[in-house]
Amino acid sequence: MIHDDLQPRNVVVQDGVPVGLIDWEQARPGRRVEDVAKLCWSFIEPTPERDPVDLGKRWRHLVREYGLETPDDVVATVLAQMEACAEDIEREAARQSVRHQALANQGDHLALRTMHSSAVANEHALRIGFGGSGPSPNATRLAWSRHPTKWTATMLDPRHRFLIDFCVP
Repeated sequence: MIHDDLQPRNVVVQDGVPVGLIDWEQARPGRRVEDVAKLCWSFIEPTPERDPVDLGKRWRHLVREYGLETPDDVVATVLAQMEACAEDIEREAARQSVRHQALANQGDHLALRTMHSSAVANEHALRIGFGGSGPSPNATRLAWSRHPTKWTATMLDPRHRFLIDFCVP
């Protein structure tokens, strides 16, 4: 069983010490790496100004404290979760979910897109800090950036050394 929503607002703290978890409505059967990955990116956020190697080292320390030794699985899970979380906020806000509209109004989905883009752009350095080898040098990457009226995704293809930009209104 995993909590599936481990983030600072769901941790009860007394005298500076975590003593419990709240908000168990998303609890479900799952893999332990899913909760640990959520801890990584929600407590030690991959913001663009953070050094990705240092970030990977901090994530590695957290992961080891939880007894996981699979950095590739954690990094891949972090990337998938951030993207899925942003998509969930956007989709459910469009369906008029009050909770998701509040998150969208706070800009949570935009912050998640920014963190995801930074993590994807720095994935190799993150994995090095984590103690992993990094992705295949032939991997095509997608980096998102926010502009005033649209999102731009840049496809980076190292095999052909070119960029493709496309926009999402």
